[in-house]
Amino acid sequence: MSYPLKKDSSKLLGEIEKALDGVIFGSVEIYVQDGKVVQISKRSIQKTNITITDQSLTQGTQTTSAQQIVQSTIRNRINIKTKS
Repeated sequence: MSYPLKKDSSKLLGEIEKALDGVIFGSVEIYVQDGKVVQISKRSIQKTNITITDQSLTQGTQTTSAQQIVQSTIRNRINIKTKS
């Protein structure tokens, strides 16, 4: 897909509308090179309000931060790779 900015504007608008379909939270990025739209990227974001807890990382009912869970996961993967 490569659309000159002024020519084929109805096709371009159709592609942008298609990219926007179903996006509640997110973004649509339009990439322009040499005066032509060369790429349209769509990113959808799933919002959540769930609190992350991991009993192996917490004492009692203390909530674990997402950063702690990621760090623990990385440590576990490194340990698994070095044991092999």
